[in-house]
Amino acid sequence: MNSMKPALVRVILASAIALAIPMVASAQIGRIAALFPAQFLSGEHTGDQDIIAARFFTDGRIETPVAAPASICSQNYKEFSPIILPDTDGGCFLVYTVEHNSSAHAGDRDILMRRLDREGHDRWGDSTNHITPIARSNFREQNARAVKLYDGSIMVLYEVHYSASIYGDVDIAAVKIGADGKPVWGSGSWVAKTKRRELLSGAVADSRGGVIAVYESASIAKDSVVASDLLAMRIDGYGKAAWGASANPVHVASSRHLERNAAVVSDGACGAYVAYEIAYTAGDRTGDIDILAQRIAPDGTRRWIDETAVPLVSSDAKARETDPVVVAEPAGLAVAFKIQIGHQTFIGMQRLDMLGKPLWNEGKKAVLTGIPKGQVEHQELIADGLGNFYLSMEVTGATDTVANDRDIFVQRIAADGAQAWGDGEYAVAAFNTPMPERDATLTVDPLGQLIILAVRDTPTAIPGEYTSQVIAQKFAVDGASSWASLQPPIILSEDGRRYGKMVLLRE
Repeated sequence: MNSMKPALVRVILASAIALAIPMVASAQIGRIAALFPAQFLSGEHTGDQDIIAARFFTDGRIETPVAAPASICSQNYKEFSPIILPDTDGGCFLVYTVEHNSSAHAGDRDILMRRLDREGHDRWGDSTNHITPIARSNFREQNARAVKLYDGSIMVLYEVHYSASIYGDVDIAAVKIGADGKPVWGSGSWVAKTKRRELLSGAVADSRGGVIAVYESASIAKDSVVASDLLAMRIDGYGKAAWGASANPVHVASSRHLERNAAVVSDGACGAYVAYEIAYTAGDRTGDIDILAQRIAPDGTRRWIDETAVPLVSSDAKARETDPVVVAEPAGLAVAFKIQIGHQTFIGMQRLDMLGKPLWNEGKKAVLTGIPKGQVEHQELIADGLGNFYLSMEVTGATDTVANDRDIFVQRIAADGAQAWGDGEYAVAAFNTPMPERDATLTVDPLGQLIILAVRDTPTAIPGEYTSQVIAQKFAVDGASSWASLQPPIILSEDGRRYGKMVLLRE
């Protein structure tokens, strides 16, 4: 048999490649739904707040009309603080908080749950009621966390506030909901109920159908926090709060100082990473704040307990480090935090390996980023899946002279801690206009490119009142705009209401 001529082979290969490239590109285009609260500023619903959604594709195409975002939750009370857990069909489980408007229950807060399909339609209940109540009482239930378990059920944990005072008593409870929307337990279960004030920091699934909850336990005296520790409790699949035979929580961090404001993420091995503030109340560091970390095993033991090598993320006697955010990665943990040095603020970042050892700058100091002479805060952190990280921050006081302006800058941090953008030193602008931009949310596409969304506010004729847009931008790994032909940022939603921070559902 004669072989094909080389010229013909080249033609066939070229044709195959030409056909394959669009198929690969198409496979890399995904759809994203952004869910966010929207407050009415006028009309009969003034002051009310719904949860709405804007859908778009990772190539910048918009699916929902900009002036008519999809309505998700729109009952006769304020709906906010959405939490989403993706299901296996392109939809999600949605947990959210409501605040009642009626005179009989004004200010009361409850927690509800729904299941949505990929188009945002309800999947639970009959034609009149698709909502599963998570927590309803005469007290304020809020600050929920939701964890998906291996059997498809959802455990929802939340705080119970007995008064409106920030120093009032607070306990933590949990319920378990099946994939069909029905409660699995006959009633809720107490996670932490003591005379101290317990604030929920986070929760992760363990290896046995339960959840590990990390929380702040504080003692209050004369409207002041006099002691604060970080504790952890396991709740099994039957609603029992215990570590084996012990009904006592385990100590994540406890000392004579104040341990607080923890960020929690799964360690990928059915345990948890925890990064937190330690505020010194005695000694030569009194008034200073550092960032520490800990790793909790599935049985509640602390993995990082070497007293000769305390798991410090960042400790600088001349700086104050606060507000940690965390992401887990296969090799360990990444932590970003706000750091104030003198009168200027930066965002610091450090990586820790699985043994708690800081990796960057020989473990002696964090990587710092920000902008010249600007103040930064409200950082967000995400891993790109390739060993690198994206970091966003809100900036005030440096980019222009408009009063009350707020902009959003971003930086790409390489696996070795090097800053990839801004000449290796400063963050670069993502959204930088005379209008205030806030509440950034980050995701990445399959190629590791950054997609960043934010809320942009426009003042109305009423002082202090703003309408909002949801805007989006996409950056290639070299910092160039991936949507340059669309004249970014693209506007995803603008319907005359004021928007809150969003959560994203990826398909």
